[in-house]
Amino acid sequence: SVANQFSNLRIEEMSWTFDPLQGRNAHLNFFKLGALSDSYKIDFYGPQTSSPLHQTGTDRLWLTWPLASRRVKSRLPGNNHRPEMLDALSTVTPLVQFHGTGEPKRADLPAALARQRIVIEVPGDIGEVEHQDPALAREWRMATRWAFTEALGGGFVVLEFVRAIRGQQGPSAYLLEKGSLAEHTV
Repeated sequence: SVANQFSNLRIEEMSWTFDPLQGRNAHLNFFKLGALSDSYKIDFYGPQTSSPLHQTGTDRLWLTWPLASRRVKSRLPGNNHRPEMLDALSTVTPLVQFHGTGEPKRADLPAALARQRIVIEVPGDIGEVEHQDPALAREWRMATRWAFTEALGGGFVVLEFVRAIRGQQGPSAYLLEKGSLAEHTV
């Protein structure tokens, strides 16, 4: 497996960044690879960019991929843990929720920070939102920036991502849990 190949090279951990509004990348990073994050970088590549891919800013989650962990080793064979993730997501009111009309709706921050888990919803396809309504895409950037910075600053770690059901409109969601990276990289 990939993790074993890296282990043979004595590489125990890798890190990189990605845009948390990009659901396909989030699915790969968290769901498939088992990466984790406890760091959000605002405008990582600077506030101004001419790229049409970055019109809502260049915010990034900084990922840690603990190659030697049981978490990663259990993900790489392609084990399906979606049902348990959907169950976990269903019990928590999102800090940012996909409102029926497509806008982000913010929940009460102190109540969310008092819980063990936080959910942050994002549009299933931010590219489509950016194409149809750039102002709405910017709203999503600001709402998720607020949610991630507050939650990670409050002692949470991003553990999971569950994307929207293919072919359907609606949200994808991040699951965050209180604790440190070390606690979740066993």
